[in-house]
Order: sequence, then structure tokens, then C-alpha cells
Amino acid sequence: MEQNTKHIELRSEKVRNIIGTIPPFLLRQGTGIIAFVLLLMLLISTIIPYRKTIAVQLHLHTVPKIQKVYAPADGIVLFQNPQNTIAKNTTIAHLQYENKLIPLKTTVKGKVIKNTGNNSIVKKGELLFLVVPENIKYCYAEAIVPQDFKHLLKKETTVNYTNSNNVLFEGHIKKVCPYPVDNYFVKVIVTFNCNTFDNFSAPILQGQILVKKSSYFSYFLDNINN
Repeated sequence: MEQNTKHIELRSEKVRNIIGTIPPFLLRQGTGIIAFVLLLMLLISTIIPYRKTIAVQLHLHTVPKIQKVYAPADGIVLFQNPQNTIAKNTTIAHLQYENKLIPLKTTVKGKVIKNTGNNSIVKKGELLFLVVPENIKYCYAEAIVPQDFKHLLKKETTVNYTNSNNVLFEGHIKKVCPYPVDNYFVKVIVTFNCNTFDNFSAPILQGQILVKKSSYFSYFLDNINN
């Protein structure tokens, strides 16, 4: 059975113009919505902070000095004293070397921080544990930074690190000096509150130097100018 299909053609130019024209109020609203979104994004970019940081390793030091105990030979380390704070001249561990037990003693009273576990196999010269003095008079950290960042390292610049309990600690740059081992780097001295050292858990910490704090909008403008 043949099916008849009726074709409808719009021959009137007026009708075609009406159908093909976008209503002016939609144009006005659409433009306004786009302008509002762009303005909102611009406003947010001026509020959200941009933090430019340099990742560094912080090597910690104190006055009196932190006692660092290294393995005198290859062997197995056997910790004897489970206490975190121990007295001066206390044997905290033995190193089992061949058929001998070598005592490992503290030279200061303070907090013990282990760098290896009990019954661990260690190599000669490997750091076994630290003893942080009980009464610290002064504490600081050293970081090695590439020479390219020297112009960003200003005195009193903030340096942060997070300990094993995810607690954030803050220090400040005291001095930037040459690094004698390699001219490509500089050495940064960072001072911390001495109470900070009651909470650190390793001789070397991962930190960040906050070299710039601004908004994303300012960061965008700086990149354009550069």
C-alpha cells in the first residue's frame, strides 16, 4: 500500500525570520549569566591563596648537641631500654657483632629517637638512634637549596614541617650562606622554637620553605608580566 507523505515547506520569508531569530531577552540574560560567572571566578581567584614553596630536607641540630649513635660494625642491634627518656651514661642497646656484644651508651640525658628497629641488621656507620638533650638552649636546622632559588630566600621567611602526628611546626630563615661542598647550592639556617624538638621523630625532616604567599589572581598577573 503506497503511503502518501505530506511535505510542509516554509515559503514565507517572514515566518522563516521569526523562527530563526533568538529573542532579545534571551541574549541579554545569556550575556549577563556569562558575565556573572566570569566575575565570580575572578573574585574567587583573588581570595584563594597561592603558596609557592620549595621542598627541602631539614637536618636538625641543638645546643647542647644531639647525640648521634652509629653502628661501630656490621651486626644486629638489640635495644635494651624501652624508655623514651633516659639518663646520661645509660646503655640503651647492644650491637651483636660476631660473638661479641658491643654496648651503645648515651652521653647526655634526654629523649631517645630510634632510627632502626630492634633486632635489625645494620651496616657499619648506619645511624642507630639519637638522644635529644633534655634542656635545649638553642635549636636550629640546616637545609641545602639550589643556587637558583637564592633570590627567593629572605631573612625571616617561613619554613614549615609536619611531624609524624601530622602536627605543623613553623620556623624562620635566619641566614643564607655559601655551601662549600658545591657552588650550585646554598646553605639555609632555620631557627625553631626549642619546644618544637620535643615533637620531632627523625634526624632529618621533610619541610617546605614558603617563598611566596599571594592570591592566584596575583600569581596569574605576575606570570603575564614575566
